Amino acid sequence: MRKCSSKLVVGVLALLVSANVFAWGQTGHNLVAAIAYEHLTPEVRTKVDALLAHKGFKNLGSAANWPDVLRDTKAIGYEHTGPWHFVNLPRDALNFDRARDCVKPCIVSALEDMIKQLQDPDPDKQFEALAFVSHLVGDIHQPLHVSYAFDRGGNDYQVKVDEEMINLHHYWDTVVLRGAGTEENMLSRLSARVNASNQQSWQQWQVASVNQWINESYDITRRIYVGKVSKISNARQRQDQKLALERIKQAGVRLAHLLNNQLSKP
Repeated sequence: MRKCSSKLVVGVLALLVSANVFAWGQTGHNLVAAIAYEHLTPEVRTKVDALLAHKGFKNLGSAANWPDVLRDTKAIGYEHTGPWHFVNLPRDALNFDRARDCVKPCIVSALEDMIKQLQDPDPDKQFEALAFVSHLVGDIHQPLHVSYAFDRGGNDYQVKVDEEMINLHHYWDTVVLRGAGTEENMLSRLSARVNASNQQSWQQWQVASVNQWINESYDITRRIYVGKVSKISNARQRQDQKLALERIKQAGVRLAHLLNNQLSKP
């Protein structure tokens, strides 16, 4: 993959302010990244800060949102990254099968490649890997990124929320967090819940494999499609919101664990 130029970074930073469509939503990725950053070791946090400064990004959240802008703007050198953001399974699948579901590049193979690239001595390559790893860990925990091809992961299925017609994917990306408070308030609540989690929960989240992350999201997707409705009630949204926030919390803890392991290597 090509090095990201200063002009491209400046353009992307401007788009991050104005763009409206992001996987997990810009808020979701910001929350995942912020939770992860809080739990980085001092050594790894210093490395992350240096990489962010190297490319002019103010925080890990803005870097985590960058891959969506690259995809949506078809940035030169990144045109092929669209399939990196999801994986589709057969409608009758019970779980993820790497040999069946990731023959072509998918979110799992992309994450594996970017984790390896974190060890690249080139700071441009390392930043690129940091941004994509932070983004893809978040995407994997959004259920509709582990979904079905027939309706493009819910993009072709319309539901009504508060008298507004939106697609199911956009609902889970962004609208599901509507009414949960400001980003700052959500982060404060989630951080408190993460810190209050018992050691057993932390260990279970951290030792889980990427395949398990995928299957957790797919289990949720299967339940969504079994109970798929044409209108999302307030009660249903509250239930979905609670689940979405739990997935964001898990993604943040797992991203921190991954970065602490990978970036502490000599």
